[in-house]
Amino acid sequence: MKRTLFSALFTLFAICSNAFTINGKVTDAGVPVPYTSIYVKENPQNGTISDLKGVFSLDDVNAGQTLVVSFIGYKTMDIKLKKAPKDTLRIGLVEQPILLQEASVNSKNKKLSHKKQMKLMIADVRRQMERDFPDSTNVRYNVNSDYGVYNSDEVVAIEDLGGDIVEMTGRGKDKKDIIQMRINWITRYRDAHTQRNYERLDSTLKKSTNAKLVHYADSSRWVHKFLWGSGIKSGFDRFSDHPNRWDVEERDSVVVFSYTESRNYIGIVKGNLVLSFFLDPITYRVLKQSQQLQVDVNIPFGYKLTKEQIQMLNTIVIGVQFDKYRVKRAHVDIKRNILYTSYPDDRYGVKEKNVITNIHIEDRRRKKPIDFKQTGSIKVNSAQFGVRPFPKAEEMARYPLTLKPKPE
Repeated sequence: MKRTLFSALFTLFAICSNAFTINGKVTDAGVPVPYTSIYVKENPQNGTISDLKGVFSLDDVNAGQTLVVSFIGYKTMDIKLKKAPKDTLRIGLVEQPILLQEASVNSKNKKLSHKKQMKLMIADVRRQMERDFPDSTNVRYNVNSDYGVYNSDEVVAIEDLGGDIVEMTGRGKDKKDIIQMRINWITRYRDAHTQRNYERLDSTLKKSTNAKLVHYADSSRWVHKFLWGSGIKSGFDRFSDHPNRWDVEERDSVVVFSYTESRNYIGIVKGNLVLSFFLDPITYRVLKQSQQLQVDVNIPFGYKLTKEQIQMLNTIVIGVQFDKYRVKRAHVDIKRNILYTSYPDDRYGVKEKNVITNIHIEDRRRKKPIDFKQTGSIKVNSAQFGVRPFPKAEEMARYPLTLKPKPE
């Protein structure tokens, strides 16, 4: 027994001591292929991806193991390692015949290599999203949601609620997502000034014939549904037709796949959007999503707010009551994060969403600047898959409301 145990330990020690590091480079007809997945077949957790020059390094590899090299649009390669390579391991990928016309690289179109790689990676990430977030599955999330509004560091309003959100992916018009929210309870603080303006605003909007403004009448439901937003696929598809605006980098053992867009409308409105997906390096499953939008507005003669817009502005500004306001300059900065997790029965879904918005507004004479901040988060307690939608009456049912004092 002791001899058998000793032999097993000796064998294990010999295997560990013979582990080596592989340095390699992946190319296609001599052109580097970045973002290629390389992992050990016998131990899939031991993997990496090639960098922008097609170069990679992989530790703890043993003789007799097999390297799996894969990238969408190319044949997957299995490389049996009899011993440690003496030099850099050079791997030449072979394109899949069905994609030759679209994806081939020659001396005349090497400059299109980045666009080609991004198109292929967009397709690969989208396929994984289809596996993780199928259109045929409605998901009900039991959540705790909160938001706060602050004006010049003073608390304007804070609200917490418990409820259920049903996300129906691709079920709406033009395959848009449908989001339902049933509120079970709410605790709320609003300062007296803000509460009076909310009541005045709700009364005005309920009488309004403008359908868009009526949504604000039930402010709680609208705000928390807005915090949740739409599903991951609809947001991704909105930008997938522009491969040149995407880029990839490896960061802290994940692949960061990012979309960047800047807009400038004759100097009046300037905007910058960065949308990042943090991916598992082997499967390209989305682990986290990050969004940042910055907008600067400079209107030469100012923009006069309507009566309804003035009322909405007055609900979030403490100590001032505006009868009129002409916006000259504005700056908006929105940061949003979404975390995903695995649920029982190999299901995948949302774990948490959070957002921070900072807004600065100046009037034409720059005498009445307004600064306010909004924060919000939605934490998922549990998830059910394959559920039915809420009946409309159940979704709109009344909920218990508890008023709370101003936070310390």
